[in-house]
Amino acid sequence: MRRNRTVPPALDLSRLQTVAATLGYESPGNSNGEEQLRRLNRALGERLATCSPGERADVAHALAEADSGLPYEIRKPHGGVAAGDVEQLRQKGCLDLGQMLRADQVSDIRRHLAARQLLVGRSPGRSEGQAASLEAVPGDKNYACYGQLDLWSSPHLLEFAAQDRLLDLVQGYLGCTPTLCSLNAFWSLPDRPTEPQRQSFHRDFEDFRSLAVFVLLTPVEAPAEGGHHYVEGSHDIALLEASLRADGLGTKVDYLVASPFVPSLSMRLFHRSARRFHGPAGMAFCADPYGLHRTVAPRLAPQLLLELRFGTFFNESLFDMRLSRDTPVRGLLRRALASWFGSGASQVHEVVRRIPATPRHRYVFRRMLRALFAEL
Repeated sequence: MRRNRTVPPALDLSRLQTVAATLGYESPGNSNGEEQLRRLNRALGERLATCSPGERADVAHALAEADSGLPYEIRKPHGGVAAGDVEQLRQKGCLDLGQMLRADQVSDIRRHLAARQLLVGRSPGRSEGQAASLEAVPGDKNYACYGQLDLWSSPHLLEFAAQDRLLDLVQGYLGCTPTLCSLNAFWSLPDRPTEPQRQSFHRDFEDFRSLAVFVLLTPVEAPAEGGHHYVEGSHDIALLEASLRADGLGTKVDYLVASPFVPSLSMRLFHRSARRFHGPAGMAFCADPYGLHRTVAPRLAPQLLLELRFGTFFNESLFDMRLSRDTPVRGLLRRALASWFGSGASQVHEVVRRIPATPRHRYVFRRMLRALFAEL
């Protein structure tokens, strides 16, 4: 299973070395392939924090061009997406995907998660402990989530993430074979202080080009139930500048890119015109998270949202798919105990089995597969 399901790190390394050479970055030498790959990933992640919009576009282009070095069976799209959808994404930065999970599928997911341990926080890697229930989450905490293996073993989720229609859309937008960087689901809780980082307009600087896919696992209908707001066209700075000029606004576009004025100025300019995504449970949408966006906290009841993040590389500065953080010795001991007592190994095998064994899926899901095999 290990031999047939994992992608050699050398494939990733070769691609990023091509990008480094194109951009004039110094490729780390005098280290093994795993360490070189880690350094290149981190160097690209650190570069994101300081590069201009033009530089972001240049690196995104270099990453797309380097895709030609991957085997054709990995980067071959399956033709399952309309060209108009990709073009709308490029123009607007967001797209309504419609009902992508049926009501019974959402019920299956909710039923599965109801029996799993709840974590305090928006993502398991940054959780702040456990909670017995949503009601038990401290009043100053806005989010709750689930452990990655508990979530990944949910029915229907991997099948949703692996469908060719979705991967073709992401690939068409990114310009290269996508990398799944995160598959997470979290509750937004009502009656909490506003969380300024995500509940005010902001940009995510996680990749040179990325796409987030969301599925409502609880309905969002009335404005009081919250929702996700996105400023159409704000993912492309040239488009945003042209739009501001056409509306007769003299705002310096730099103030809407990376400055302390982004939240307040965006709220003043776009709070009425930003697109709001809402609908019944199972409704999906996607958005380039570099565009200006915010989530509105629910006022009536907790909301559960599924979130997938796809990128052009795996930014190790922000993303972590590891299921445990053991030292090598502790990891061996934990796996030995797990096999003795028959704990999570069967669950890991079942998750791996549900990821299609095609070259494309092995590449897209390579970080998840690596995390899963580390547990065996």
